[in-house]
Amino acid sequence: MKKDPQIHAPKRQYICCATQNRQDAVKAMVPHVDVVVGSPNSSNSKRLQELASSLNVPAFLVDDPIQIEADWFMSAKSIGVTAGASALEALTTKIIEAIHSLHRGSVVPMLGIEETVNFFLPKGLLEAA
Repeated sequence: MKKDPQIHAPKRQYICCATQNRQDAVKAMVPHVDVVVGSPNSSNSKRLQELASSLNVPAFLVDDPIQIEADWFMSAKSIGVTAGASALEALTTKIIEAIHSLHRGSVVPMLGIEETVNFFLPKGLLEAA
């Protein structure tokens, strides 16, 4: 298979911008939360959990609100919720609602980087489509 000379891929050591944005958000969130919850449906989510844990904040992976345990939040004053780039927004919302029902308080979205990156098909593929 021949490489398309019009495709310019990032260097291999880089992670995608969506993953980097989420890791940066966890780093910013960790000093302000006692627990981080995320979805285990991708390796990105697992890296977010590892990052929070490495910064001494308990982090749990759940893919269904039913898996959330009230004990996780007993002494928590503030809880952070994050999700990998592939996690569905609807699932993240359900997890936030489940946590909110166990641990009353305000839900405050963290402002992050707006993701506006668009990927276009190479010229030859675009013409064929």
